Amino acid sequence: MAGLLMNSRGMSVRRAMRRISSVFVGMSLTASVVLAGPVDPTRPLVMDTVSLVDDQAPSLVMPTLNFVLVNSQRRIAIIDGERYQENDQFQGFTLVKIWQRRVTLAKEGKMIDIELPILVFGSAAEGL
Repeated sequence: MAGLLMNSRGMSVRRAMRRISSVFVGMSLTASVVLAGPVDPTRPLVMDTVSLVDDQAPSLVMPTLNFVLVNSQRRIAIIDGERYQENDQFQGFTLVKIWQRRVTLAKEGKMIDIELPILVFGSAAEGL
């Protein structure tokens, strides 16, 4: 070990400097993570700057189907607490067809199906 400077523990100065520099690099990386805040592992690696939602556009609130009655005499649907029959108009929608568990609505030339929610009662609901 001729020509090498040694510290009190017998470590060469060059090796000691490498350890010190790796500690400083680790500290600077830790500081940059702390300054940047926590990293979301689900966040996409590349972020698009274009918003897909226009904040100025009015949001479309879908009606809720509450009840359906279909028998040989009539077809009735309760939507958002109000009673409707086929061909009735409401909130810009036309009620096109009432089925056993769903209704078909039309708005601006587009057909939309809305189904009754599935309700679970008793012990089957406890597992949810």
